Amino acid sequence: MAIIPSRTDIEQFRNPVLPEVMQVVERYEQWLLDDPSFGPADVFVSPYLANHDPALVLTTDRGVLVIEVLAGSLDDQNAAARIRRACERAMLFRAKFWELCFPPLVHRCLELDVESPDARAAQIVKRFIDAVVMVPKVSRQTAQQIAGRQSIPVYGDPDGPGTAPWPSAVRTNGLNDHQREPVLDTLWHVARSWLAPPFHRAEDGIIGQSQLTPSQRPHAVPRGTGWFRLQGPGGSGKSLVLAHKAAVLASQDKRVLLLCYNITLRSYLRDLVDRMRYAFDWRDITIRYFHELLKEVRLYYDAPITGDPDDKDTFLDRDYPDCVFQLLNTRPTHRFQYDAVLIDEGQDFSENWYRVLDACLVPNGELLLIRDRDQNIYGKDTRVLESGGPSIQTGKGLRGFSGPWATLRSTWRMSPQITQAVSEFAVRVLGSEPFDTDQGRQPTMFDAASFCRWENASQQDVTARLVEVIRIASQQMSPTHPSDLAVLTTTNKRAWEIVRLLEESGQPAVHVYDSDGHRDRDKLFHFCRGDGRIKVCTGHSFKGFEVWGVVVLSEPFWGE
Repeated sequence: MAIIPSRTDIEQFRNPVLPEVMQVVERYEQWLLDDPSFGPADVFVSPYLANHDPALVLTTDRGVLVIEVLAGSLDDQNAAARIRRACERAMLFRAKFWELCFPPLVHRCLELDVESPDARAAQIVKRFIDAVVMVPKVSRQTAQQIAGRQSIPVYGDPDGPGTAPWPSAVRTNGLNDHQREPVLDTLWHVARSWLAPPFHRAEDGIIGQSQLTPSQRPHAVPRGTGWFRLQGPGGSGKSLVLAHKAAVLASQDKRVLLLCYNITLRSYLRDLVDRMRYAFDWRDITIRYFHELLKEVRLYYDAPITGDPDDKDTFLDRDYPDCVFQLLNTRPTHRFQYDAVLIDEGQDFSENWYRVLDACLVPNGELLLIRDRDQNIYGKDTRVLESGGPSIQTGKGLRGFSGPWATLRSTWRMSPQITQAVSEFAVRVLGSEPFDTDQGRQPTMFDAASFCRWENASQQDVTARLVEVIRIASQQMSPTHPSDLAVLTTTNKRAWEIVRLLEESGQPAVHVYDSDGHRDRDKLFHFCRGDGRIKVCTGHSFKGFEVWGVVVLSEPFWGE
């Protein structure tokens, strides 16, 4: 059995590994020596997993086991609650594993002509990866007695290999002999690459400072201490600036927190950072959406939820951030301390969230926020972002932005023809400022022939006209893939209606919500990566995506 990294490297960790964790490692090491019939296995200690840092991950020829280790004894009145939160952490790590392994597995299934590749990939990933909680300082019987019924198994100190947690056998229903081995081989390699990622070499990327425009370059390098702001229209390279700055800082051995509002933009930001032509260790860059960070902090501190989760808006906007701020402010740890905090889509952030982010910043750190002021679709109060706006009381005193906004005025994502049309729409309908149409190309952006069309329709025949416009747009985009086309609506109800009409006309489509209107995480993964179907969703759900073609159904303006 291999222990990864080596014991010498483990001793050099900035966050020391708990003795109970190494006790579990030593137990597995002894069991595998005593009973070789268990087959090959490796133990990853505090593996990367996109900087989520589970305690242990055991990889075998049967599957993968995520192990959360609960330190200390269980002799206090909070023992059951501590086990419940440990199970929550283990399930979070397992869910992140599923999320990271799912997209490449779908692509492999597509290559092998697996029937229903998205559903099949989801089944394989979820059957391949198990999770358990271990409490090594109490007996197995005591741990299970206190735990009661939990969503995953809870183990005390196992008596031997026969009672130790082990990955269940892999079940691959629906795959024939020709498909099974390459699919599982893909999953095995993807899983290991997320546990111990290779060092990002400069030659791995394609974007350096020379690929940035003169207006982008000053903002894409470290600026030192303070809170800074940058704004610009869609396609002006704001996310590119953040990704470049994150890679530069990491190449200087600085720790970076790159934040956004939703899961789709988070995936895009990681892909963008991966394209940077700099050498860095992936452990130095943490990419999260904001509420994902909150949950990670709370579970790290083993803290209960405060506030009323049923009052969703107040809980997510105020109570949960305030709880996490108190944890970070009163119990600081290197685990959540960063030299730079970089925020994408800052117009979606609430004022009190900046207290949390400042608590994550080292005393002389840099905070950079970027925004598109025309995309404040959640109606956030953005007075704190404005020049002369209120300061925020943080754990380090009064903090705030100073000086005028830095602004990117040109858009580089679209052709001049489409940029002009979008600019006119923004001015006439949204009351926005026009943006420059004098642009070139950047290697991050699409390079396709332009097609722009405005179609007026009555409320009675809008759906029929929309299906016809989608058909025309698909022809104009040929030979691109159907999943490179998105249809944006104002409501989920309208989106479902369009999905049904498209499928009836022989054009398969996918939406990110199930028939009950709840967000479907598996559908969200197919939606992000593309699975051969036209994407249909609301403008809110589309934030963070990029596609070759967009059809926008602008219904709110009827009668105006």
